[in-house]
Formats: sequence, structure tokens, C-alpha cells
Amino acid sequence: MVASGAAGNDSVNRSDLAGSRLAFVGAGVMAESIIAGLLAKEMLPPERIVASHPRADRRARLEERFGIATVEGNREAAAGADFVLLTIKPQALTAVMKQLHGRLEPRQVALSIIAGASLDSLRRGIGHDVIVRVMPNIPAQIGAGMSVWCATDDVDDAQRGQVRAVLGALGEELEVETEKYVDMATALSGT
Repeated sequence: MVASGAAGNDSVNRSDLAGSRLAFVGAGVMAESIIAGLLAKEMLPPERIVASHPRADRRARLEERFGIATVEGNREAAAGADFVLLTIKPQALTAVMKQLHGRLEPRQVALSIIAGASLDSLRRGIGHDVIVRVMPNIPAQIGAGMSVWCATDDVDDAQRGQVRAVLGALGEELEVETEKYVDMATALSGT
């Protein structure tokens, strides 16, 4: 079942992410937790992070708290990012997939924390092959969680290392060989 162990070495994580740009499509509680973890562990500077949100008050709050850039549009957020984190609610997925369909570059990694969104549905929906599906749990919001994840074969080893680093901001991570284990983690997390 296990393809890799848990993240643990912050210096390795920092070097894995050096120079990377992260875009958060949707800036809710879990996105905020990831951003807070990345910044607290000094894995990325705030200027390497952008988040999209439709509400101006939410964008202003994120800018004030974290010093990150924010934008209203999801396409604008994703443009130029190395990692596009889909951190939206499941009910917004169809609209967001339409907005991003065919817009991601082959080098970009789409990382989804959306419960119930399979790798195949994401691949078809956004028209992109380099995809990671993650199921974090509630303790991840305080940096003490366990994130179970899997990736398409198109995600290379270097990108997998970067995924481990990003998820290390939430606590421990575990890459699994097949998506069924992510589904099991979803059931256990109650998400």
C-alpha cells in the first residue's frame, strides 16, 4: 500500500520548494492552514504564494495576515504557478474545472484536496495530466495532521518531493499506490 513515508526534514522540504510558486484556487480554511504552515516553517516566502477568492474582504484579510498576493480570478492565480492547489468546496468544482480547462502548462502540478474528486474526473475536467489527489484530515489545520495522497504517473520524482514538502506544512504525509486508499482516508476523515 505505501509508496513513501512521512515527511520530516524541514531543511529538505525547504530546498525541495526553493524557487517554486504556489497558487491556491480557493482560499478557505484548509488553504489558510497550508499557507500558514509553509510560512511558519519558512518553506516559501510570501511573495511566492498567490490565492484566489471571489470576495474582496477575504482577499484583504489574507493579504494582511500573510503578506501574500491575492486575485479574484482563478485563471489569473494559476498563471505561472508551479503548483496549482485546488482548495475549493466540492460544489464549486465544476465551475472551476471549466475555468481552468486547458489552461495549465504541462510542467504545472494540479494538487486537489477536494473530497470525492477522483484523479480521472480531475484529469478530464481540467484537461491536464499532472495531478495529485490529497486527503488531509482535521488536525492538519494545526500542523498535526496526516495527509494521504496519490498521483498520476505523469508526476515525476522531483515533483513528488515537492508535494511531500507542501504537505509537510500540514504535518505528516503518506503517498499511496492506488486511489482507493485516498477514498478510504476520506471515509475515515469524515470529509
